[in-house]
Amino acid sequence: MNNMRNGQTIIKIKNIINIWIWAAFFCFLILQYRKVFLYYDDYGYMSMSYGWAPADWVFGNRLLFIFRYMYRSYFQVNGRLYTNFLLILSANLGGLSFMRLVMPVGILLTYYLGYRLITAGDFKGEKWLVSLFLLISYGAIPVSVANNGLYWFAAAYGYVIPIFNFLLLVSIYRSKKYTVLKYILVFVLCISSEQAVVMTGSWIVCNLIYDYWKEHRFNQADGLLLADAVFSTLILVGSPASRSRMTGSNDYTRGFVERTIDYIKRTIFQMFSLDVTIQLLILFTLVLLCVLLFQKTKKKCALAGIGYVVLACAGYWMRTQGRISDTPFGILWGGVYLLFFVYGFWYFMIRDHRMAFVLVSMYSAVGIMFLMPEAPMRIYIPFLFLLTMVCGYLYVQVAGKMERLLVFSALVLFSLNAVENAKMIYQGYCENAKILTINHSKLLEAADQIAAGVEVKAVDLYRVKDSQYSGQQPYSNGLSYMLFWYDNYYNLPYKTQYNYGEYPTGEGKIEIKIVE
Repeated sequence: MNNMRNGQTIIKIKNIINIWIWAAFFCFLILQYRKVFLYYDDYGYMSMSYGWAPADWVFGNRLLFIFRYMYRSYFQVNGRLYTNFLLILSANLGGLSFMRLVMPVGILLTYYLGYRLITAGDFKGEKWLVSLFLLISYGAIPVSVANNGLYWFAAAYGYVIPIFNFLLLVSIYRSKKYTVLKYILVFVLCISSEQAVVMTGSWIVCNLIYDYWKEHRFNQADGLLLADAVFSTLILVGSPASRSRMTGSNDYTRGFVERTIDYIKRTIFQMFSLDVTIQLLILFTLVLLCVLLFQKTKKKCALAGIGYVVLACAGYWMRTQGRISDTPFGILWGGVYLLFFVYGFWYFMIRDHRMAFVLVSMYSAVGIMFLMPEAPMRIYIPFLFLLTMVCGYLYVQVAGKMERLLVFSALVLFSLNAVENAKMIYQGYCENAKILTINHSKLLEAADQIAAGVEVKAVDLYRVKDSQYSGQQPYSNGLSYMLFWYDNYYNLPYKTQYNYGEYPTGEGKIEIKIVE
C-alpha cells in the first residue's frame, strides 16, 4: 500500500514539474515578445498601406476595409490569404499588444502539439523530460533565424502559424471525429505559403502510399484530402501576384538545371551556416541513438550511426574552418543531411510511421527552396521546429533505455548552449527595446504636434544598438521606402524627414524640430 501511495505521489510531483516547465516557457515567451517591436513591412500591414497608398475606410467599417484590402492583396501582393488575413486582422483590431500575445500563445501551442505527438499512444517515458527537451531546444534556434522570422511579426505569422495548423492536422489525421476540421486545415494550410503546401502535400501523399501498402487499396479519405490540397494550392499559385513574384526574378532567365544546382548549393550552405546549436542538436540525438542500437545488439546499424556522427563532426569542423562554401565540402554536408533522412526514416518506420512522415514533410519544406530564387533565413523555421520534435522523439526513446546519469548529462550539455543562446538573444532585444521605445515616443509626439496644428519639420531618431537583434530599419541601404509605411502608421505627412543618429549614453530626450 505504501509503495502504491509513493508511486502516486511521484507521479503527481512529475505532473507538477511538467506544468511548471510549460508555465516557465510561456513566461519567457511573453517577456521576449514584450521586447519585440514593429519592423519593416509590419508598419505597412498595420496601416494597410503595404503595396499601395491606403484608401478611405469603406462604409465606415474597419472590418469591411480589411476584406477589401485582402482582395486587392491577392492580386497585387501574394496569394497567401490565410496568414496575411490573420496578420491584418490581429494588427488592426488588436494592435501591437495583441500581436505580442498571439505569437507566444501560437509558439506554445505549436510545441504542445509536438509534445502530444511524441507522448501519444502507449508512451511510457517521462513526459516532463519530453517537455524539457522540446522547450530547451527552442532556445537553440539561432539568432539569424529568430530575428528574420520569429521576432518579426509579418514573418512569424507566415511561418509559425502554419506549423501549428500542420501539427494539428497530424494529430487528428487518423481520427474519424474531425472530418470537417481536417478539410479546413488542409485548405488553410495550402493558402498559407508555398512551404505549407509541400509540407501538407507530403504528409497526405505519405499516408496515401502507406494506406495502399497496408490495405492494397487507395484510401478514399486520403484521396479527398489530397484533392482539397490541390484545389487550395491552385488558389495560392493562381494569384496574379504570386505568378508575378515567381516570374519577375531575373534569375529565371538562366537554364533550369544551372539555377537549380546553384539553389541547392545555396540551401546547403545556409543550412550549415546556421549557428552551432543546430548541429549540436542533431549530433546529440544521434549519439544517443547509436547507444540505443548498440544495446539492442544491432551492430551494423549502430556502426552506420556512428559513422554518420563521425561524418557530421568532420563536416562541422570544416564549417568552423570556413570551407563549407567549397563544392566538395558542400557535397559532404548534403550527404550528412541525406543520411540523416534515410537513417531517421528507417528508424521511425519501424517504431512510429507518423514521425517518419513528419520527417518527410520537414525535408520537403526545405527542398522546395531548390526551386526558389530567394531563400531568406526565415524559411528554415518549419525545418527547425519539426527537427526539434523529431530529435525529441529520438531522445525519449533512448532515455528509457540508458543510465539516467548519461541521459541527464547529455541534456545538461545541450541545454548550456541553448540557454546561453536564448539569453544572448533576449538581452540583445532588451537593449534595442530601450531605443525603439524612445523612437516610438518621438513619433507619437510628432503626430500629436501635427494634430495640434504645429508644422513638424523633422524627427530625430536613434539607430538600434545592435541590428542583429532587430528587424530591418529604414536607415539601412535600400530600405528608405519603409518611411512610406511609417508615415501612414503614425499619421505623419508624407516625406517627413527622419534623422537617425547614434543612441547617446545618457537618457534619450524627445526632441522634435518644429518650424517657427
